[in-house]
Amino acid sequence: MIALLLASVLALAETPAPVVAVTRMRPLSSVAQSIVDEAARRSPTIASLIQELSQFNVIVYVELRFTPMSERGATSLMSAPGDWRMLRVALSDRLDAPGRILTLGHELHHALEIAREFQVRDEASFRELFKRIGFARGQSAYETDAALDIERRIRSDLTRKG
Repeated sequence: MIALLLASVLALAETPAPVVAVTRMRPLSSVAQSIVDEAARRSPTIASLIQELSQFNVIVYVELRFTPMSERGATSLMSAPGDWRMLRVALSDRLDAPGRILTLGHELHHALEIAREFQVRDEASFRELFKRIGFARGQSAYETDAALDIERRIRSDLTRKG
């Protein structure tokens, strides 16, 4: 009896603590969730971006929001508590379904560009990164050739997958 009790205690002591999974993609509405789900299903490129983002200490909030006619989407740094960085990907509510998928992939690539550079922790380092790897589009917007290339790959994915 004592041997059984001792074996039970030892088994409990050796049981590892449960691992809490951190969901890196956090859509902020059911509509945003459906966009992310459909995009990952229809585009291997987007599925790959999401997988790669999970390797970094970033959390990406995805939202659909009212935007000016000229704006399709945007990625911004919300905060950087501790070792984590919180990013927001905003998609224009004016886009059609394929446009939302293309823009999501484009903006997720920008999120990955930020994730790869741990020193990007505030607005100044955010701007410095995009000045270094991209080019200005207007007063406060930046673009990268790599994100434009990703968008072309996603367009091809959507054409193949229908």
